[in-house]
Amino acid sequence: MGNGVVQGEGEMGLPRQAEAEESKSRSAGFRLLSPAALLFSYAVLAALLALTFLFHESPPDVARQQLATFPKELGGFRMVHESTIPPNVLKILQPTDTVVRAYARRPDEPPISFYIAYHADQSEGSRVHSPKSCLPGAGWRIVEIRRIPVPWKGGEAKVNLVRVEKGLDTQIALYWIQSNGRVIANEYLARAYIFHDLFLRHRSDGGLVRFMTTLTRDENEDDAKERILALALPTLKIISRYIPD
Repeated sequence: MGNGVVQGEGEMGLPRQAEAEESKSRSAGFRLLSPAALLFSYAVLAALLALTFLFHESPPDVARQQLATFPKELGGFRMVHESTIPPNVLKILQPTDTVVRAYARRPDEPPISFYIAYHADQSEGSRVHSPKSCLPGAGWRIVEIRRIPVPWKGGEAKVNLVRVEKGLDTQIALYWIQSNGRVIANEYLARAYIFHDLFLRHRSDGGLVRFMTTLTRDENEDDAKERILALALPTLKIISRYIPD
């Protein structure tokens, strides 16, 4: 009592001085860890680092075809334009291989923008970049995202169907992440599979497959969806040649 500190209990069952310190920690946006919890956190971090050094090796050479050889005619579509990615964008994306094209099947309907990026090693800086980030960065406002089923390896997989707007323009996009024989719509699940495959298969390669087409004023969304799927479904049948299982 000589120091004037009251040692009674507060509302949380802590000594009042400890409760005051607890409140200060919470108001600052964090809660202090106990020494035991802090030690455990350091141990887990050290274990993860050790596993990374133990299992991470140079990525194996996986047989695949270059994206430049992707068919210029597919599913009734024909390539009408091919372009390259600007160097400043490549520096950010860091892909191993890319293809950027436009395909069309008739002169009286909008073409489809077709993009694939393959990353041979995603354990470090080179990783698939989600269109959920890239499209808004290019000025597109995402209006709706939903997942739709597509046939895959005798079963079914889900891909993302996205409606975006920029001013008076509306486009429909469809994309998925190709990951060691998997078609994945969920970006977080795809990231988890990177670690899974890195430790079990010493592989972290994968890629992004994306289609976009304009939704004209005399079309409904189903028209644009049908157009994209008419190119996406044949692509699924051959994608493993370029992003291997």
